[in-house]
Amino acid sequence: ADEWWKDGTGNPSEHDVGGIVPGGGPYPDMTFNEEWWGLIGVDGKPREAFRAYASIAVPGGEEHVTSLGSLSRLEACGAHETCAGKLGNCCPRLDGTPDSCCQLPVTEPPTEPPKPSTTFLPRPAPIVVRSGTPEYVERHGKFATGHFPTGTDGCDGVGECQFLHRADAERFCTRQPACTVVLLHPFGGNCAGGLGCYTPRSGKIFPNNLWDRSGGKAWIKSAAETAPEAGSRKQYVFLGAAEAPAARAMCREYGRMA
Repeated sequence: ADEWWKDGTGNPSEHDVGGIVPGGGPYPDMTFNEEWWGLIGVDGKPREAFRAYASIAVPGGEEHVTSLGSLSRLEACGAHETCAGKLGNCCPRLDGTPDSCCQLPVTEPPTEPPKPSTTFLPRPAPIVVRSGTPEYVERHGKFATGHFPTGTDGCDGVGECQFLHRADAERFCTRQPACTVVLLHPFGGNCAGGLGCYTPRSGKIFPNNLWDRSGGKAWIKSAAETAPEAGSRKQYVFLGAAEAPAARAMCREYGRMA
């Protein structure tokens, strides 16, 4: 099933869209999002991957499968949305009789109530960006998800720009204003396609404990570090939520919660 805790920057009580496995992943964000790897969702509803797996003949079994319904994998309770929460086989059970949940109609989930909106949103503080040639400083446990597509500035790669040497990756990053960090992926064989394990990334830099524990490294571009002008006051945003998890999710967009 899906593992909601896999996004180190997300909420373990929510189905986040972030990923922790680096490299050229699938579309749309070119990242392997581990929170969505399950053959079935947490509610027991099977995905297309489940049905594709179920359609594969069992080694040593019948060579031809006449219908998807004849496969034993679809007898499992988890393969039927109306049997969510039950264990073992349901449709049918081991004694050959179907569970009552097999005949229940599928109900559409209730419409979510509108999420509370902000009552006050301050203007962002002015940004000061350092000029000159940037430096790259190693920071443990840092990560970014913005990819530079293969071919950007003549780079090679599988799904994103890859470099065999950090110096080459940093030179590329210096030429790209949007670049914020250079990552080193902890894989052998010079990573995807043997084209190198150093990948320049763009976007917000955030902590990722799983990336750090797996051996990934990051060199932050000094020009990407920003600070508010001297003398600027703290800024606040007022949010409203009925439950604590929803409040935490909204606060991630603006900063820490007071």
